[in-house]
Amino acid sequence: MNLAEVIRIAFRALGRNKMRTLLTMLGIIIGVGAVICTVAIGQGATVQVQEQIRNLGDNMLFIMAGSVNQGGVHLGSQATKTLTLEDAQAIQQQISTITRISPMVSASAQVVYGNQNWFTRVQGVSPEYLQIRRWPLSEGGVFSQRDVDVAADVCLIGQTVAQNLFGGEDPVGQTIRVRNIPFLIVGELAQKGQSPFGQDEDDTLLMPYTTVQKKIAGIDWLQSIMCSTAAPEDMFPAQQQIASLLRQRHKLRPDEADDFIIRNPTDLANAQAQTGRVMTLLLGSIAYSHWRGRLRAGPGADSQSGRQHHFHRGRKREPARCPLGQPSNENAYSARCPCASAAGSVPHAAFARSGRGGSSGVRESELVYACPRRLA
Repeated sequence: MNLAEVIRIAFRALGRNKMRTLLTMLGIIIGVGAVICTVAIGQGATVQVQEQIRNLGDNMLFIMAGSVNQGGVHLGSQATKTLTLEDAQAIQQQISTITRISPMVSASAQVVYGNQNWFTRVQGVSPEYLQIRRWPLSEGGVFSQRDVDVAADVCLIGQTVAQNLFGGEDPVGQTIRVRNIPFLIVGELAQKGQSPFGQDEDDTLLMPYTTVQKKIAGIDWLQSIMCSTAAPEDMFPAQQQIASLLRQRHKLRPDEADDFIIRNPTDLANAQAQTGRVMTLLLGSIAYSHWRGRLRAGPGADSQSGRQHHFHRGRKREPARCPLGQPSNENAYSARCPCASAAGSVPHAAFARSGRGGSSGVRESELVYACPRRLA
C-alpha cells in the first residue's frame, strides 16, 4: 500500500465520521493553544522581573550596616555604626571593578510647602546615585559635588511628593521646609514607579548625604553604600573583595561575624526567575495532561441519552462473543457497547450459564454479558 492510498483511506475515514473528527481537532487545537499560552505567560513574567531588576540599578551592589549583639539581643540590620565615609572611599580606590559609588543616609520627615504638607522618605546620596539607579530627571538638574562638600540645602523631588505639595505647579526653583530648614528644589525626578518590593519609588526627596547626616538625621556614620560594577560578571568578584576589605578595615577576627551586609539584586532576580520557570512547567504540565486526557476520552457523551460511548483506539474492534462458547448471530449485536445501557437494543447480548442461548426464562443474576470491555 503506497502513501497516496494511505492518505485517501485516512481522509475517507475522517469524512465518514465528521463530528468525531471535528471534536478531536477541537481538543487538539485547544490543548496545544493552552500549552503555548501558558509558556508565553511564564516567559513574559520572567522578562518583567528582569526589567524590574534592571530598573533597580546598573550592576548594583548594596552594602548595609549590619547587626549588633547587645546582651544577647540582636538589634537587626543598620544597627552598627562602623560603616563610614572612609569605607566608601577605600572601596572606590582599592577595588578596580567598582565604577561608581554613593554613600547613603536616610530619614523620614514632614515636608511643608505653603499650606500643604507631606510625610516622606529623605535620602542622602551623592551625585553618582542617579547614574547607578539609571534614574533620569524630568526637569532641572542634579546637585553637584560641591553641594555635597558644603552640605548645601538643596534637594531633588520625587513625582509623588511634587504632586501632593504642588499639584500641577512646577516645583523646580521653589523652596520647601524640612524640619523647619528651607531647601531649594533644583530638579524633579522622572517617574520610577513601584519597586519589586511594592514600595513607591517616587515618594522621596534626594539630598546631599552630608546634608542629611548633619541637618536631618544627626549622625556621622553611613547607613549604607551603593556601588556599581563595570560589567555584570564583575559583581560576584567585587562582592567578595568588598567583604574582605571591610573585614580588614573593621578589624574583625576570623571567628567574628560580619558587621555589614552585602546585597546583590541578581540573587533576587535568579530566585524570581526560578519561581517563574517552575510555575511555567507546572501550568504547562497541567495543560498537557488535560489535553492528553481529552484525546483518550474521545469526543464525549451522547447529549440525548446521556450514555458514554466507548471508542477503541489502536486495535481492531472485535465483535462480542458468548463467554460459554455458544454460537451467536453477530448481526444482532448493536454497534454500541452492551454495557453502555441496560435498556440498550442488544438482542443476543446475554447467554444463560446453563448453556442455552437467549435470555428467555432466565433470571438476571444468571446472565453473563458478552461485553468485550467487561470480559477484560
